Amino acid sequence: MVNEYGPTEATVWASAAIVSKEPRNSIGKAVGGTKLYVLNENGTLTLPGIPGELYIGGPQVAKGYLNKPELTRERFLPDPFSKGDILYRTGDRVCWRVEGELSFLGRVDNQVKIRGHRIEPEEIENTISQLPYIKEAAVLPVSKQNGKHLRETQLQLVEKQDWILFAERFGSERFEAMLSEVERISVVEAETQLPENLRKEDITTSEYQKSHRENDFAIKLDLLQKGFISPPRDAQRNWMIGQWMAEAADDLHHLHTLAKRFISGETTRVEVYDEKADALHTEEIMEDWQTPVMKAMARQVTAAHGDVLEIGFGSGVSATFIQEQGVKSHTIVEMNEFIANTLFADWRKKYPQNDIQLVLGRWQDALDKLDTYDGVFFHAVPMDEEEFMKEMVGSITFAEHFFPVAAKLLKPGGVFTYMTTEIDSLSRRHQRALFKHFSSITMEVEPLIITEDTKAWWWADSMVVVKATK
Repeated sequence: MVNEYGPTEATVWASAAIVSKEPRNSIGKAVGGTKLYVLNENGTLTLPGIPGELYIGGPQVAKGYLNKPELTRERFLPDPFSKGDILYRTGDRVCWRVEGELSFLGRVDNQVKIRGHRIEPEEIENTISQLPYIKEAAVLPVSKQNGKHLRETQLQLVEKQDWILFAERFGSERFEAMLSEVERISVVEAETQLPENLRKEDITTSEYQKSHRENDFAIKLDLLQKGFISPPRDAQRNWMIGQWMAEAADDLHHLHTLAKRFISGETTRVEVYDEKADALHTEEIMEDWQTPVMKAMARQVTAAHGDVLEIGFGSGVSATFIQEQGVKSHTIVEMNEFIANTLFADWRKKYPQNDIQLVLGRWQDALDKLDTYDGVFFHAVPMDEEEFMKEMVGSITFAEHFFPVAAKLLKPGGVFTYMTTEIDSLSRRHQRALFKHFSSITMEVEPLIITEDTKAWWWADSMVVVKATK
């Protein structure tokens, strides 16, 4: 028995896997003449075990959709690896297995298949939202249960709190009109489920409640103070809180997706990073997975090729990248004497003619010895468990407590960069913290290779690198 995979746009024949007794979701290897690429969001090839989107190339790939130029441009792209050829962007989420086969992981969008037909929930949502009494719509596929019709199953999910949410969002008059329309089409006898207190003309309360329900979770918000979040109009308050709940729900869904990309790593206690330690193991200073992050940060901080301050020398990987980019001067703050006397001393000999200075000690104690700079590169680590819990676990990111210091150390137009502990975007609270001290921020996602036995504090397969400009 063979499991055959392929979309219509690639003549339904792109890969095949021999079915074995072992349960697996493999769609196999490419059939003859077919090219299969797994690319990340940046359009670069992924490594085995790293999820990405499947692109198909070869003579069987169509040239586009008939009379649909916009959709064709979205899905049929030039092959960056073979001039003149076309790749079809499948929208399927896959990853390479170590044996060279592809594992099917689902979709990168919300498209579903029902009895062989492709369904785009967004198209249905957009159509429903055009009705005058609909503000927002969500379409989800739900299977039949116990022989009952889908509509009957869904109606069981409508609870008292949902009606309160609808009434608060639309106002009493509009809500009554909605209920009349719902009754007319016999979806549900809503009037019997509407709480009596919602018949009032004014349904706002001082102890404000709002809820958001999804298939996997429910969010309930109680605002206990009447004056908390009080714009001039109730509709404005409802909109603000509704936006927050929608964003919170989206974050939870995305965290659920990101959790599948984590690895376990070794379970170890937080070790004290002692500035008086006689020696440190290489993996205690920096693991290999950090290298692409260090390279990206060095590229950001040296853009002006001016004066650069680096907080934390480590094993010298980032310092090397900074020197390779070319800078006017390079000041390094390092707290560990072993690193300063051995690793830094040996590294310094490679650049005898360059303007490089070392300041030994904690950056907190060295501020009076520092000047202003065109770039600040922050790669410090927690010194002990207390600092780890306070500044790493209890903050947006470890560098947060350094934000105001970095801003003071920068010249106008200077750049600050650091390891974010964000996986594929920046949270709004992270952005707000940055904009307190910097005028603009840009970010890029760096894919990482994290081994299962990592001893570090990072377990995901990517990290966001930030460039914050003063």
